[in-house]
Amino acid sequence: MGDEIFQLKPNIYGLGIDLRALNRWWKSRSGQKDADIASRFLQVFEGHGLQSGHIPRLIPSLRYSDLASEQALLSVLTPELVDAVGRLFGVRPEWIVGIDERTYETEYCYKCPQRLFDVMATLIEPPSLPLLAISTVKFLDKNALAPQRIELLAVEKAATVGDMDVYRYRPFADGWEWTYAGCRIQLKAMVRALSRPVPLYRVTMEEMEAFYSGRIFPHSLVSRPRITDPSLEDYALSSNESHVSKESDEFPLVLQYLAGSNLTLVDKPI
Repeated sequence: MGDEIFQLKPNIYGLGIDLRALNRWWKSRSGQKDADIASRFLQVFEGHGLQSGHIPRLIPSLRYSDLASEQALLSVLTPELVDAVGRLFGVRPEWIVGIDERTYETEYCYKCPQRLFDVMATLIEPPSLPLLAISTVKFLDKNALAPQRIELLAVEKAATVGDMDVYRYRPFADGWEWTYAGCRIQLKAMVRALSRPVPLYRVTMEEMEAFYSGRIFPHSLVSRPRITDPSLEDYALSSNESHVSKESDEFPLVLQYLAGSNLTLVDKPI
């Protein structure tokens, strides 16, 4: 007899279920699921630019021998350890243990610009560039015919390993479309109010969709060369303020939006 769970058998229903094969299948799937937990646990560190050798320095309760294999790691993993790593990197514990496929809880601020600044105010040890943007195009153009997706990403320091800073990411998922004036003017106004450079990073549409649904580690996107000409803040300046300003004809609309938004900027320097 093979391992087919559903087998044609001469019974009154015409289709029989081999319970022993079902039990073997369930055990194999359970073992695979357990292995996936260890694999995902390691992926969290890899997704933030770390190697397995860094892990015990961040998680002292783990020994190097615990990382010799996924099975060895699985034997020492606990819900408390999974939760601690989830908090450290802002990753959902449900993703680590394989309950669902959404890696991150995402933020939003479309039509609620104050939410961006509320999030920025909670950042712990933000870097010099605490807000980043990813885009499906290198040069944003309000008159373009093709879609131009863009999303924001807040960054804060999670830990230090040796002389390397490790960052935690707070992804926003607003579905911004640059060619839509409602999106574009709000983005320009928020960036102007932030008064900090906001570099752009080019991503594919597939990467953008994964980011939007909270299913990709942002480190892989913002570790690539940044676009500084233009940066997003160049679209929020007047031609009098900068000789590299972009779409400055909309500057009055940006000021008008700011006047009506009553934004409260972060209280602490970032």
